[in-house]
Amino acid sequence: MHHEVETLLTLLLIATSVAILVRYVQLPYTVMLVLGGLVLGVLHYLPEVQMTPEIVMTIFLPILLFEAAINIEYSHLKADLKSILTMAVLGVLISLFVTAGVMHWLGGLPWLIALLFGSLIVATDPVSVLAIFKKLGVPHRLTAIVEGESLFNDGTAIVAFQIILAVVVSGRFSAVDGIQKFLVVCLGGLAVGLVIAYGAIVLLEKIDDHLLELMITTVLAYGAYMVAESLHVSGVIAVVSAGIMVGNMGWERAMTATTRVAVLTFWEYAAFVINSLIFLLIGLQIHLDELLRFAPLIGIGILALFAGRILAIYPLAWALNAGLKARLPMKWMHILVWGNLKGALSMALVMSLPADVPYRKELLVTIFGVVLFSLLVPGFSMTFFLKWLKLAQKDTIAERFELLQGELVAVRSALAELELMHASGKFSKLIYEAQKATYTQRFESVEKEIAQLQSTEPELVQLMSNMAQKHLLITQKSSVQSAFRNGILSAGASQALVHDLNRQIDDLEISDSAH
Repeated sequence: MHHEVETLLTLLLIATSVAILVRYVQLPYTVMLVLGGLVLGVLHYLPEVQMTPEIVMTIFLPILLFEAAINIEYSHLKADLKSILTMAVLGVLISLFVTAGVMHWLGGLPWLIALLFGSLIVATDPVSVLAIFKKLGVPHRLTAIVEGESLFNDGTAIVAFQIILAVVVSGRFSAVDGIQKFLVVCLGGLAVGLVIAYGAIVLLEKIDDHLLELMITTVLAYGAYMVAESLHVSGVIAVVSAGIMVGNMGWERAMTATTRVAVLTFWEYAAFVINSLIFLLIGLQIHLDELLRFAPLIGIGILALFAGRILAIYPLAWALNAGLKARLPMKWMHILVWGNLKGALSMALVMSLPADVPYRKELLVTIFGVVLFSLLVPGFSMTFFLKWLKLAQKDTIAERFELLQGELVAVRSALAELELMHASGKFSKLIYEAQKATYTQRFESVEKEIAQLQSTEPELVQLMSNMAQKHLLITQKSSVQSAFRNGILSAGASQALVHDLNRQIDDLEISDSAH
């Protein structure tokens, strides 16, 4: 027991050190953690840590999924639900079969084993996506689509994995049984999550104690997963649906502002700790000599991964834009393809394979290699890619403009305070006039600099105008939600108004990304 506690504390210390280092190195936190784990594995600094499927699926996954789900705003999810479900179900199945085809024809794997590989690698790990995309600042609607698609496609991938694994082990396959099982597992998980979440919300309405409410949300996250799994339906979908319900209906009906802050802070911290541990453990699980031995198959696996994603995302996006007017810009499709990161879920699934499954070693090492590539290469290049597509955080000129605006506000406040202090007799006339001249000169200089920037960068004026308009729309949305909580607006009117405001905000973000 002492040994396990010492190892855990060492991992947390390393994760803390990496988190501090990331502030000075422009790399995603998850990438640095995997590299740190790789270095530790090569140096044998820590004893080998067994990341079993039970630990990942039962302890880690509910925390990560629930934290992501409670932060998804239903109005945004509803606006893009058809797009998200299309990509998370149909897109995953297309990716699976294309990936399997490449692994069969180029990698030489038998068809069933190739399909098993596809089911293992198509799940977009929400840990990886959320950790990297949130930090790099893509538009809010794109973030919502990525979150929703990454959360829901886990259920599709896991169910497909279970069906294909059963065929590999038993040698029997029935298309009708497979489709029936898929529907039962997905819809059953959804029902379990919604029912348990509703019960939790009813209980939360009767309690006003933030510590007890934190405990209820914790029990909900793990309870939904365990109940669903015991009923042989999707625990992943149960946790996601429960989290979305609590993060929307629960926020409005059952929690005060203080409790919401406490709940969000707790789950953010829990996800941060688990996220840190899981990516360090990924690095520790990878053995470099095995990666080198299976390098050709890993290369084909990487090619298969991107081929499947490309042939799923672009055609589906075109169909959604043409048929449903989904308003999905091409730049966003590039991000969905390049941001197709893998992680703990794929590794947990491959480690859960029975020892007698054919090609188990090849699958294990190849999945590790593809996961490592997906974290390192897109992870390293994502900042550049987002800036190249003009989807990242504000560029240098915009940042300079914002700094000047901030300085203008600060100088104006200083001048106003100077007037008050002089009027109250705290300054002599000599000091007052000297300070006023200094601040007035700086004020005029900043105003001149802002005017020059606006004249040389006409797009900046539109960008700043959009930012101001977006801020005002967000303020309106907050007022509408407050009016609903206070009983001034009905639920229907509130949802309609919030949906319209979200659409206007999305239009502004699409306009910004087009420039």
